[in-house]
Amino acid sequence: MEILATAGILVPSKVRPGRGGKNDFFAIAEWRGEDGYSEQAVHEYFGPWL
Repeated sequence: MEILATAGILVPSKVRPGRGGKNDFFAIAEWRGEDGYSEQAVHEYFGPWL
């Protein structure tokens, strides 16, 4: 999930203050399942296989 967030596929829909912290998962800290994913980024990376 961290890789997908770093690649711009999992993007938080809003800023959630106070989330995250001093851990390895900083790129995904504000993302929640309800935020979904970026269809544009998925097509950029995986378009030929869809």
